[in-house]
Amino acid sequence: MSALLYDSNLWVALTFSAHPHHGRALETFASATAESPACFCRAPPAKSTYSVAEMFCGCGGFSHGFWSTGRFRTVFGNDVKKFALKTFERNHTHEGFSPKTIMQDIRTVADSRISEIIAEKCGGQLDCLLGGPPCQGFSQMRRTEARKGSKIVRFGGYNKLDQDPRNDLVLRFLEVAAILSPKVIVIENVPQFLSHYHDGKRGGIAQQVEEILIEMGYEVTCDILNAADYGVAATDATGCR
Repeated sequence: MSALLYDSNLWVALTFSAHPHHGRALETFASATAESPACFCRAPPAKSTYSVAEMFCGCGGFSHGFWSTGRFRTVFGNDVKKFALKTFERNHTHEGFSPKTIMQDIRTVADSRISEIIAEKCGGQLDCLLGGPPCQGFSQMRRTEARKGSKIVRFGGYNKLDQDPRNDLVLRFLEVAAILSPKVIVIENVPQFLSHYHDGKRGGIAQQVEEILIEMGYEVTCDILNAADYGVAATDATGCR
């Protein structure tokens, strides 16, 4: 998939496809990327079909892969780095359309603000949400109390993930997914994400994320892919769930 154009080394992408009535959009995307996997340099048609929002976006390499298929338009990006977001905006400004960005820790951004941006940029229905939420080694800042009012709390995997403060951005990503209800969710990470121990289990984090997304009504698939198979001049591996 185009997500393989993301600029990291070994990584895994978890793809969560939504309810059955969204299947046609997913099939269109799958066929587009399968037929032209090395389309990074191809100019897309003037009118894009689907909307994309990217969290932890950096310069926008992940969403740029989707845009390069000619089927997607990037409408929103979030990161904490000013210059990364400036680059993101430049990469995704086409024919007078520019994505909306928020330079702020996503855990401190109000749900209503995110919803308002999506409503403004794509009429309220987001097609695809992308992101690679860190699952370890980041800030210990917590939003547990604020999250008690979130719909995420009711899901079975919440309490297990909440036990470890390092999973806070993973939970926030899932919260945003619950708020926006996109047709497709793609989560990328290193392959070790699938084997990272949590709650005494190998692959425990991935298991809990999958559990929550299934309860949200998504169908989940996973695999590990190699970027070189998709026209990228690198031997980076990735996985798709």
